[in-house]
Amino acid sequence: MAAKPDRSQGILKLVSPTDDAQRRDQESILNMLNHYELVAVAIKHGSFSAEIYKAYNRTTYVKAWLYTKSFISERRDLKRQDTAYQHFQKLAEDWEQSTDKDIPPQVPEPGPNQGDQKGTATDRPSDPWSSSGAGADDVPF
Repeated sequence: MAAKPDRSQGILKLVSPTDDAQRRDQESILNMLNHYELVAVAIKHGSFSAEIYKAYNRTTYVKAWLYTKSFISERRDLKRQDTAYQHFQKLAEDWEQSTDKDIPPQVPEPGPNQGDQKGTATDRPSDPWSSSGAGADDVPF
């Protein structure tokens, strides 16, 4: 059985694009990397739930890191930016090493008046779309 080719090597030509098509491809990759960096920073600072995002996108996130790490390394060298995409790298490497691939969903316990739909409009949260602050049952549509 032949060894699988290292697909990440093809991406290296995009570190220094030579034509418009390669520049567009590089821009797409940088947009994706910027997105994943933002996700990692948001998780680090508590704006995103690591548990939810990991359950939703762990495999894709880790594969994106594995596929682009040579590109990122070359770009760091070229731009002299050792910290580029460091949050993405750390999170992806942590998730690659983790063994909790299947995270069971956490279902919150119902609070007061959440387990049943019986209460009145005054003991349920008001409808944010209603200018009067009336309950959801009082909205005329």
